Amino acid sequence: MRPAAGRSRRPVQQPPGIVFLPVPDAPTLQWALTWRSTDDNPTIRALAETAADLGPIAM
Repeated sequence: MRPAAGRSRRPVQQPPGIVFLPVPDAPTLQWALTWRSTDDNPTIRALAETAADLGPIAM
């Protein structure tokens, strides 16, 4: 079984006192995956490629 779009397969680890509060009528936000060029490595490149393959995800 595949998870629903925008849903994680595992629970999100949240620090104590931090909660996820959806705001259904909020405008869509755009985010980008970034990293320091000095930290470039195959693992980060694989993550970036996977994120690009997935495309936008509505949450």
